Amino acid sequence: MSNLNNLIVIAGPPGLGKSYLVKYLTIQYPMSRRVLAITTRKKLPGHIDNLDYRYVTDEEYVRMRNVGKFIIDREKDIPRENGTINIKNGFTKDSITEVLDSGLTPIVDTHDHNVEDLKHAFPYARAIFFKPESEELLVSRMILRSETTDVIDRRLQDGLKELANYERHPELYDACYTINETNLDETVKAIAQEFLPKESIRGEGNSDKYTLL
Repeated sequence: MSNLNNLIVIAGPPGLGKSYLVKYLTIQYPMSRRVLAITTRKKLPGHIDNLDYRYVTDEEYVRMRNVGKFIIDREKDIPRENGTINIKNGFTKDSITEVLDSGLTPIVDTHDHNVEDLKHAFPYARAIFFKPESEELLVSRMILRSETTDVIDRRLQDGLKELANYERHPELYDACYTINETNLDETVKAIAQEFLPKESIRGEGNSDKYTLL
């Protein structure tokens, strides 16, 4: 159990439910706060601006980049049926320091290739890796969330790459949790006990039970 508010970084394969888990962690333990990624991607069905992502135009993103706002700044061309689309994603240092300055614990859910940069920018950050209970679970989650076979294949390859990267560099992480369809509540409580300041977990949070969607 921590006595200080430090950045918590959560990484793992896409489609596993990292964002979902972090949302419920912050609901159960209100002294924690999710830090939103800034993205130029098209808003996903059911997503809400400034709740799931901070959605911006390409022009807005580039303006922020040009004045040095980002500590994480990634750009990728994503294959589509009619060509490719360019998507930019990033995190600003201000979005994390503002949460820390308010006395709360910032939580970032992201990909494994961002972990080292975030820990370099915030040396006291603690990192957690989520891995699926089985490859079959990862595939089923991606089928549930993805629209086409091409998207599923691409996301699965990305997920397997993240798992391989973790196996090569587990030293980047302070803990690893195995995720299945029913252990969300248990995982949330374990993270709170280990990584949140003790003042923020008095009362053990909300007693509601959640499962991965």
